[in-house]
Amino acid sequence: MRLWMLIAVVLLVIAACAPAEVPSSEIAVAPDRLLEYGGAVADVLQEGFAAQNWLFVARAGQPIHLSIDSDQNLLLQLTAPDGQIIATGSSIVITAPADGTYTATIARDSAAGTAIYTLSLVSVPLPTATATATARPTSTVTPSATPTPVYAAFGTYLGRLVSGQTLDGRFEQAGDNQVIAFEGMTGQFLFLRLQTLDGVFDPALTLFDPQGTILLTDEESGGADTPLFNHIQLPYSGDYFVQLRADGGSGDYQLAFRLDAQPAPVPTSVLPSPTPPLSALASPLLSQDSTLHDHVPAGGQIERTGDFARFIIEAQANDALTIAARASDESNLRPAFEIYDPEGNLVARAEAVPGGEPLALAAAVSVPVDGIYSVFVLGLGDTTGS
Repeated sequence: MRLWMLIAVVLLVIAACAPAEVPSSEIAVAPDRLLEYGGAVADVLQEGFAAQNWLFVARAGQPIHLSIDSDQNLLLQLTAPDGQIIATGSSIVITAPADGTYTATIARDSAAGTAIYTLSLVSVPLPTATATATARPTSTVTPSATPTPVYAAFGTYLGRLVSGQTLDGRFEQAGDNQVIAFEGMTGQFLFLRLQTLDGVFDPALTLFDPQGTILLTDEESGGADTPLFNHIQLPYSGDYFVQLRADGGSGDYQLAFRLDAQPAPVPTSVLPSPTPPLSALASPLLSQDSTLHDHVPAGGQIERTGDFARFIIEAQANDALTIAARASDESNLRPAFEIYDPEGNLVARAEAVPGGEPLALAAAVSVPVDGIYSVFVLGLGDTTGS
């Protein structure tokens, strides 16, 4: 899964999977939202909408506890990545059948009025008990349960890293999965880069949160055969785990690790360039900041009513894009955005829900062709800001 973020804020996730099926088009469905693990989300189903979809990612075998609390008669329904409804009820406890994006749908009989509710999503991996024989003076043997560490299934444990540390390691063979741990705090920004030193192998990094839930996977964001997590903000405090994986060979590598209180600036170089011909000025020139890069936040400002900010994304046919635009805390912007394909056709549009948080979200949008896609961010009504 590749991840981009645009701070206005735009969060882009690319995954090779189809979007979850939504309720019938005859039902007014509010714009999709992202649901995070841990805690509870208090929200309102606005008048005019009979349903709301909340999206989250889970892996096969992961225990999921999904629950809703409301004074009104709301239905909670869980749909698997393949579009099949797998559970309903006010409290759903289930084991995820497959890797992918799940959809929690909150629905009601009509779109009249508003409905206040609280939705929570919890995933606590169940420990596996290992029987350990305890010697006694008599012939009695008493088994005791030893909880298996969260990272046990991820690979060979190498130890813990501290910010600023560099680890030199080696993959002995294809499939030689390794795991490191680090302690992170809510709001810190993660930088993690794996560089190949010699050998022929295809490396990858996967980040797990303190509960063992996959957050990100990357293979080449830092260049060819260079997995990179850059400017990744940690959602919780606790011990995080990183799986280092080698596919197709063996060799040496170097892992650089750092935690920052704020996103580290991206270094730039000023180089002389020739004056462009007049023909090149027929269309606006894009700065480097206009391109959404893997895992790198990008920001913008809507200064006047009617202004917009344009960003571009390079995508391949059948990629599934999830993009979110959120206004900054000090801004009154009610964001909206539109996605256009390389030929200028509108692919998707999203806008902030009236009366809700300043967040516009388009989830699991399948792109039709290879090429450069444009994202235009604007303010609803006469709102402006960053």
